[in-house]
Amino acid sequence: MPLITDIYADLKGKKFGSWARSPFTTSDFMESPAFIAESIFRDTLGLATAQVNTASFDSAGNAGGKRENASWKYARSLVQQATSLQYLGELASDSALVLMRDYQNKERVVPIDFNQPDDATALTTADILDDNGKPVVRASQTHISLVRNEFYLNYNFSYATGQYLSQLYISASATNMVTNTRDNTDGNGATYTALCTNSQSYYNKIERWTYSAPWIRSDTTAELFLKVMANWLALRKWQVRATLIYNALTLKFELMDTCFWNITLLPSAIRTNSGFLITKLVDGGLAKPNTIDIETVQVPTFFGTLGYGVGYGYAYGTEL
Repeated sequence: MPLITDIYADLKGKKFGSWARSPFTTSDFMESPAFIAESIFRDTLGLATAQVNTASFDSAGNAGGKRENASWKYARSLVQQATSLQYLGELASDSALVLMRDYQNKERVVPIDFNQPDDATALTTADILDDNGKPVVRASQTHISLVRNEFYLNYNFSYATGQYLSQLYISASATNMVTNTRDNTDGNGATYTALCTNSQSYYNKIERWTYSAPWIRSDTTAELFLKVMANWLALRKWQVRATLIYNALTLKFELMDTCFWNITLLPSAIRTNSGFLITKLVDGGLAKPNTIDIETVQVPTFFGTLGYGVGYGYAYGTEL
């Protein structure tokens, strides 16, 4: 009788642990990438409740959240030897999450697909260091080399064949997505094919983004992910750097908080309904006492925009 060395099975997944919070119980399966990440933190790395910012995971994974359990369905067999941080990095990369430690040294999750949430902080000239009558603030756009305007996503990995069984794509001429309609708040295209066309015209180049997502098996999730990647990568984004003075407002900032710039010196495209993510905070030190150097990147003004993952680098997942 021949020896059977490989057995493949179609399994449902893993259920919530004893740390499950309402509306979920230990009878429910985890499919949201936010809760899968929390499970790795808790069930694999052994973190206690006091070490997890549970509110951030609930906000992302519960009904109405950016990666809610009902619509963002992730699944993967962890069959290769790798560290927990490697798996967390790939999960964050495949779902556009930033996993980081907050100011209380708790694990926190931030989905990168909002514009300007209700709790975004408005920054004005009064918050910025004045240098002989000139606010210390600078604005630029991300480099054109980062722009992509054709998109190919491989997903639904087969452990039996070692190949991805499914692919979605968007180009200037065609797409195989179920729905091509796009929120055109930014005026750059009412469809995703139009977005690619306009991007290629704006920047006079065609650059393809190809990505393989081992955590994605669902067709619906693949389409959600591909659309948000197209929204994020097809256009250059504003970046604003400034030196802020210490005050009750600025001292509360931490990485991945959101703000918007209400400063008339900046271009109107920055000031009009445009949210920014805080990507860097550095104390001014002896050279600039009682100040904070801040760097922010614009979240485009349509639903579903996000960054893309690069693995562990103290934010486990997302490069902005």
